[in-house]
Amino acid sequence: MATPAVVLLVLFLIVPVVLAFVLSFTNARLVSPNPPRFVGLDNFIRAFTQDPVFTRSALNTAIFAAVVVPVQAGFALFLAILVNQKIRGVVAFRVIFFIPVVTSIVVVSILWKFMYQDDGLINNAIDTLTFGAWSGTAWLQNPSTALGAIIVLSIWQAVGFHMLIWLSGLQTIPEELYEAARMDGAGTWQQFGAIVNEASGHG
Repeated sequence: MATPAVVLLVLFLIVPVVLAFVLSFTNARLVSPNPPRFVGLDNFIRAFTQDPVFTRSALNTAIFAAVVVPVQAGFALFLAILVNQKIRGVVAFRVIFFIPVVTSIVVVSILWKFMYQDDGLINNAIDTLTFGAWSGTAWLQNPSTALGAIIVLSIWQAVGFHMLIWLSGLQTIPEELYEAARMDGAGTWQQFGAIVNEASGHG
């Protein structure tokens, strides 16, 4: 049953990655009629020492990962705790938080592009809240704000998936553990730290 998925994974992920790695040691040009020639580490040396665009891209990627991974995980845990409560309408909130995950990235990109425009929703909201003292900026066109804008978009789009993973873990914790902790006088933070730690196998 896993064969179709494995075949697609090999053809469209593993094979392209391997080919890209092999071609990185050659002077291959997609539009060149000449056959590729092995050049060793020349491409890597030139990229790291002579190409400021590449080094800036690598730095931006590192900043993106360093911010998105912990913030997304922490925010997802916060949302998972909220939607793990036994309150009316909690299922609706779970669906709302998860909708961005199943929304096409094309639709998400177009939506946020409109929001980030000079006359978009974000700048209009800033203008209203500051009573015209600050009118915002062209978020995606401004080099000082473009990376932050993409980070916010990425966190919003995928946080629901991580929330679901956290939620599935939280719901495996028996209610008896919480009841025993409350009887022992444990506070909310003590319950969260001790019980979640115990349930995850680190207690």
